[in-house]
Amino acid sequence: MALERPALLRPADTEHNFDEQFKAIRDTSAFLRTGYLYTRDGNLVTGVLPYRSYSDEYVALATPILGALDGMDTHLRRSMRDLQDWSSLKHPEAVVRLDAKRVAVLTAGNKLFMAHGIDPIRIGL
Repeated sequence: MALERPALLRPADTEHNFDEQFKAIRDTSAFLRTGYLYTRDGNLVTGVLPYRSYSDEYVALATPILGALDGMDTHLRRSMRDLQDWSSLKHPEAVVRLDAKRVAVLTAGNKLFMAHGIDPIRIGL
């Protein structure tokens, strides 16, 4: 559920509000760490155990998801100005890199899902 958010499902070039995407990425990362998932506007969606409370196998599969989310978070923070400025010469490159990071998050998530017999998320390109 945490990975099936527009911030991850839609290609980066379709994102209209990178600040909102940044918040969604932070919320998704916080969910894995704390077990509490919130919507972009701060409403609690669900609460479960944090990822480290599960088996070692699960933790090993979930850790790359967090790493990929952290990479996406870092890129959004560092490139926010270029992402939001459609006229910036760096905008196209920033969007391409952001989308690669988005795909990395979903790819890591799909490895966990498939290991547990869950259908993978379709990665839109």
